Amino acid sequence: TLVLVYTGASLPLLLLFMNNRTQPVINLINFQAVAEEIVRTLVGSVSLVLSIPITTFIACYYVVKTRKPLTGEKHVH
Repeated sequence: TLVLVYTGASLPLLLLFMNNRTQPVINLINFQAVAEEIVRTLVGSVSLVLSIPITTFIACYYVVKTRKPLTGEKHVH
């Protein structure tokens, strides 16, 4: 879905380049504007995928370190 959001945001740019059929696709990808959109999509996707496990790890670490034993507990399992 993130790719679709970026594609929708850059739709005018994509339509402009798709209308130009005189150059091969590899040349279109090498244009700065297109390459920038590709890099934005990749960075956004990777950061979204990594943010969930990193946040979960930090939350679990915090819960384990701040856990106080109950009054009747002698040891933690």
